[in-house]
Amino acid sequence: MIILIATFQAIHGKSYELEAAFRGMMEPTTAEQGALEYRLHRSLERNDTFFFYEKYADKAAMDLHLASSHFAVLMEKVQPMLAGAPQVDTLEFLEGIPERG
Repeated sequence: MIILIATFQAIHGKSYELEAAFRGMMEPTTAEQGALEYRLHRSLERNDTFFFYEKYADKAAMDLHLASSHFAVLMEKVQPMLAGAPQVDTLEFLEGIPERG
């Protein structure tokens, strides 16, 4: 299992436009084989900062997402709205408690 965490910061005045673009990724990503979770978050302390928490079955599934046409279109669309390059970390899951309802 591979976890990817991506952090994006919007330039001033573009936060809601960036959020809308990110929300548009939910449907196409849901259809990807091996995409187990794809969650968008906004920082409570800095409302111009967004985080994606992504869980993939394996590296091949993550690579499939990163090579998808909808990901390429998103990155082209959001580039002018970003204050800088996104920070991306890939993690290996070690241990945790199950999600509770």
